[in-house]
Amino acid sequence: MSATFAGIALQLVAIAFFVAMDTTIKLMTADYAVSQLIFARFAFHILFVALLLRVFTGPLPWRSRALGLQAARSLCRPRPTSCSPMPWPMCPWPTRRR
Repeated sequence: MSATFAGIALQLVAIAFFVAMDTTIKLMTADYAVSQLIFARFAFHILFVALLLRVFTGPLPWRSRALGLQAARSLCRPRPTSCSPMPWPMCPWPTRRR
């Protein structure tokens, strides 16, 4: 298989997975809260990526060489989202008409 054909095939598979995931999430919003779906989606993706990293790179692929700098960056990250002007309950979530 040529590299061009492999690239096209991988792109088509990625688009198909995105469409399937997007459709599934939109259908599930009829029965579940959007915040629960967002949490479940990202929690599953984190576990899936961590498993793939473990399988392909070994036990500790994400160990930082600058642990203090990484910890400082991680502590500063929640600040922009927690200080946003619009709290979560007031966000205009799209609703599905029945």
